[in-house]
Amino acid sequence: MGRKTRIRGIEVGARCLVSRGDHLLFQYDSKYDYYRFPGGHTEYYESITHCAMREMREELGVEASPKRIVYINENMYMVRNRLRHELVFYYDCSIRGEPVPLEEKVKVVWARPEEVLNKFRPRILLERIAQDWRKGFPKVYYILTFGNTVKILEPLAEGSLPLLLYKMSKEEENTFQGNRGSTTTPNL
Repeated sequence: MGRKTRIRGIEVGARCLVSRGDHLLFQYDSKYDYYRFPGGHTEYYESITHCAMREMREELGVEASPKRIVYINENMYMVRNRLRHELVFYYDCSIRGEPVPLEEKVKVVWARPEEVLNKFRPRILLERIAQDWRKGFPKVYYILTFGNTVKILEPLAEGSLPLLLYKMSKEEENTFQGNRGSTTTPNL
């Protein structure tokens, strides 16, 4: 019998997309050698917007003003034989102050997306964000990420959040599971 995948609860978080000219604000984590957008997970009794603001203050010492949600990303990935499942809201944000990393292993980087593309996971997500950012984020998209696969689903209608259903194909499910026998993936 193969190993079973253990599933944690769904985590909810926020990420901030902050621009300065033709650069976006990234954090570089030297421990894991990758770039990410600043943000993190909500705490109990905290709204998603307040999460974005708190994370920017705690991680970078700046006051963030989230303008609007530009992506909703449902993200599933494996870590040490555990399925992580998170729902992350990406905000178009402005900031007051100069960002300074408050963690030793993290650096603040203003870069064009193509400069960090090779160390951003999943790469296709950053490619999409860069494309939409250059157009001023014309629509709000729901993005499903599982492993290194990204599905960008229909844009959301202004002011609504329709129920979006997506069923992985057997090929996608096998890719995500890594063909590990009895590992199960929830139906979407």
